[in-house]
Amino acid sequence: MNSRLSCIISSLTKCQYLRGQQAIPLLLVSEVGFSSKPISKKESDIKKIVYLVDDNGKHLGTKSISEAETIAHKLKMILVCLDTTTKYPTYKLKSKSEVDESVRDSHKSQKANTKLVEKHIKNLVLTTKISDHDLAIKVDAVKKWLKSCDKINIVVTGDKNNFDNLYSKFSVLTKDYATLKQKQIGTNLKFICTPNVAVSTVQNDSTKAMKNKTEVDNNSEEEIDEELKKLLNTKGTSNK
Repeated sequence: MNSRLSCIISSLTKCQYLRGQQAIPLLLVSEVGFSSKPISKKESDIKKIVYLVDDNGKHLGTKSISEAETIAHKLKMILVCLDTTTKYPTYKLKSKSEVDESVRDSHKSQKANTKLVEKHIKNLVLTTKISDHDLAIKVDAVKKWLKSCDKINIVVTGDKNNFDNLYSKFSVLTKDYATLKQKQIGTNLKFICTPNVAVSTVQNDSTKAMKNKTEVDNNSEEEIDEELKKLLNTKGTSNK
């Protein structure tokens, strides 16, 4: 059998040499014969070695990826890749509930980050047909927003010929507490409104002043209490 197998391999090699560039299918050869079936991707993946860890963090050593998948299937667990920078990629066996919990935590974190971004950035859409009265109302809203957010993205729609006029009005109405940046005119007019540094400083100083006033008032009350105690003690001593 072995001599026959050697003969087959030798003839295949010679045939490949004679045909030159013509492709010959790669054969799977075993000790008992050969198969004409080409090597599949799944069969080549068997050679991939990974480092396996169980759900308790216990190291199970190196396994082929197919062995790791078989273990996960038998235990009704999910194979999760933890690290690919090591010599062998590290995989961990996790229960479905553990994976679901990780996904939920990830979603919660994304929502929290989204809310944080929404708090610091506002969006406002105006139209060139807006009346002066309505514009004044919008400007008041902008003034309130700038006390708690970093910037406001403003988009103006409508007649392009009136973009500059509305921009000028908005700039005049907000100049005392806001700065307009990154003016872009295309299909729409876009710009960003941010709080003035001076305004932010005044707000911070005002907050500090209120805090200091509260501390002073508290200290004054403490001093008055001490004086009352001394006075009462003095009267008590004199009565004796």
